[in-house]
Amino acid sequence: MRQAHQITTMLDMPGLKALLTVAEFGTVHAAARHLQLSQAALSRRIQRLEADLGIRLFLRVGRRLHLSEAGQQLLPGLREHVDAIEGAIRRAQQETHYGRPTVSFGCLPTLGTALLPLALRDFEKRRPGVFVRIVDNSAPDLLRLVQNGTTDFAVTQLGIPEPGLTHDLLGEDRFVLVVPAGHKLAGQRAVTWQELRGLPLIAPGPLAGYRRVLDDARRETGENLSWRYEVQRISTAIGLVASGVGATVVPRLSVPPEYGSRMATIDLEGPHLARRIGILRRAGEPLSPPAEALRRMLAARIRNALSTPAAVETEAEVSAATDPPPTHAMSDRSPRVAALRRGKR
Repeated sequence: MRQAHQITTMLDMPGLKALLTVAEFGTVHAAARHLQLSQAALSRRIQRLEADLGIRLFLRVGRRLHLSEAGQQLLPGLREHVDAIEGAIRRAQQETHYGRPTVSFGCLPTLGTALLPLALRDFEKRRPGVFVRIVDNSAPDLLRLVQNGTTDFAVTQLGIPEPGLTHDLLGEDRFVLVVPAGHKLAGQRAVTWQELRGLPLIAPGPLAGYRRVLDDARRETGENLSWRYEVQRISTAIGLVASGVGATVVPRLSVPPEYGSRMATIDLEGPHLARRIGILRRAGEPLSPPAEALRRMLAARIRNALSTPAAVETEAEVSAATDPPPTHAMSDRSPRVAALRRGKR
């Protein structure tokens, strides 16, 4: 039997990535396409890894590959360590960009339009010359990017706490009705869900992060809302409302300020829906000084925009990027269930 130190010297990252990818996709064809390799090249990597380890990793059933018992024992720990190695390499590479300090962070696209320009403008004044890489993506993707070390942190919608991550809750982003300027409801401060009946509504597609929240609201209220259109991005829904096509229900911070004269936002009553906005980062891993400074600035801006009772910063405090006060511990309840419960109070 090979000694542990001998096995370690024979392992190579391409072979380990091949194992993880075939395990994920189930076929050599799909895994090879994902890795942009030929099927023969990928098969050779798996065979070489099996030879190095002295164990069989896969069993073929028809056209699919299934992990052997040994492969199943190896996979969880292997995935964790490969992610850690790749994350460490990325962080080392991203520490500088063309000789400049670098910050990489993730952000929901719906938070980027209004808040990012203000925070980045302040950051440039206080930290000139820092290269900033912004990854605007969905909440599940942002979670994965923080976990594997691709980004320093992420401004995103918080769900159930994940092991190994710090969840800094910044506040709740309430859902609002958005109608074209001049609409019969445009002058109202708030409306009930019943008043949405018959409106030509623009719905989010099934892959949109907040679709489930709206589906739960429909079941909770018993209202059969008239979804006339379906889009995949909030920005598309907002653009259609601004053009007078219909109305939509979206988180308040997703409404760009430049559309203010072309549409109206109206509070929704019973149930009150909200998404929990916060910052994800890796627990026990300090951020670089530029990344920490930008994190504070973004947190201050978002807290100020959400006007949470626990932390309402003045413009001077936002510009100074002071540390936000400690946040409350995250609940293990589903955020969409909690949102619906708040509507019953």
